[in-house]
Amino acid sequence: MAWLVDLGKNGLSRSGENFNWYLLAGAILVFGLWEAFLPRRIIQSPLPLRLGSHLTLFLLAFGLSLIVLPSPIFAFALAMEKTRWGLWVATRIPWYVRFFASLLILDFVYYAVHIAFHSFGPLWRVHSIHHSDVDFDLTTGFRAHPLEPLMRTAAQFAVVAVVAAPAPAILVYSWVSVAHSLFAHLNVTLPRRLDRVLHFAIVTPQFHEVHHSIDLAEQKSNYGEIFPWWDRLFGTANEPPRDGASLRFGLDKWQSKPRLNPVRILVSPFVPASRAE
Repeated sequence: MAWLVDLGKNGLSRSGENFNWYLLAGAILVFGLWEAFLPRRIIQSPLPLRLGSHLTLFLLAFGLSLIVLPSPIFAFALAMEKTRWGLWVATRIPWYVRFFASLLILDFVYYAVHIAFHSFGPLWRVHSIHHSDVDFDLTTGFRAHPLEPLMRTAAQFAVVAVVAAPAPAILVYSWVSVAHSLFAHLNVTLPRRLDRVLHFAIVTPQFHEVHHSIDLAEQKSNYGEIFPWWDRLFGTANEPPRDGASLRFGLDKWQSKPRLNPVRILVSPFVPASRAE
């Protein structure tokens, strides 16, 4: 743990952001090859078109965060550690307790935010972009309206401000969530025994794909970001009840016209449903 503490004191923001990009590139390469050689389903739309559209959304989200957010989340966490509140927390709670507790709190907040996206109309219109994909693969992890990751980051800022989360905890959670977001959307079949073991600790593709089902009952389950424990604790877990290869994905209104045009995707939350088709 000492190296994490040292990292938090020496260039955390820059090194963390750089490693995020390296990790993202590595995850795309490894997971992309896995999907290419061992796909679970046949993808309906051309991969170059899907990848181009979804990466465009991702890059727009990144650019928007640079414009809107006053500082990187890492820098904000470092600043909070030096405030009166941060120092008060640091003197009363051991560092390793704050570190692991912050990881759990961050993941729980993301779980709660995810439920909010499905429960409130304006939020759902933004989040529905992610669910409108009629396929399910690595690139689905990139398919989100730029406003959504901005809202999720706002929730992360709130966690840091309220619990004075150590900056290394933010760093580690960011690293894990970058890779895991792609892993959870993989179009692959994990060996049955491996999936049984993993899905008790982390959200696996077989667990998460149910959440992308076109069936509304299945869609309103398995909200977990990294850990599936919150779903099981609060009764929103839907363990894969059938062969996932038979699942249909997306939303009813977009089945006949799968959307990969980034411009149409960006404006759809603000266009009346009658004109969005």
